[in-house]
Amino acid sequence: MNKSIGSLVLLCLSLLSSATVTGQKYNTAIGMRFGDDLGISIAQRFHGNYTLQLEHQDALFTTTKQTSLMVKRHYGFLGKRMNVSMGAGGILRQGVNNSEGYVEHVNGGLGFTFGGEFTIGRINVSYDYMPGFVLGQNVEGPRFFSGSGVSLRYVVWQRKGKARETLKKLAFWKKKKK
Repeated sequence: MNKSIGSLVLLCLSLLSSATVTGQKYNTAIGMRFGDDLGISIAQRFHGNYTLQLEHQDALFTTTKQTSLMVKRHYGFLGKRMNVSMGAGGILRQGVNNSEGYVEHVNGGLGFTFGGEFTIGRINVSYDYMPGFVLGQNVEGPRFFSGSGVSLRYVVWQRKGKARETLKKLAFWKKKKK
């Protein structure tokens, strides 16, 4: 019984401490997405802990091309390098006939995203789950859909942190430019 109370207290403390920590360690990250299909993923921080995330899967192994543009809010979890996120945005889905090479139908929809990510150095690993639904009356293909994937991205522009700036000021071993 004491072990479960201790675990509950530890969980509450970690959640409370993570609410005050900033959410991510990068400004721009670009890389590959491995999920229902192979794709690309670009994440750009635009305000505080908010990012704009563009993902595209080109129907290499499936019959559906998908492009999503999501606004995500990041919540720090155990520091700046690890966080959880949630958001929403637009999704464009295209049904493709791979044997004939033409687009069968195009549907626009609304999607949501829930996930987490970890950044170390210039490598960002992200996992997300994206449920969504197609808007409109004449829907070809499924109206409700979901997908998940892992993105492996390279951090192009890192976020400047107070610790990094302090270390640069304290770098007595480097010669000062005149």
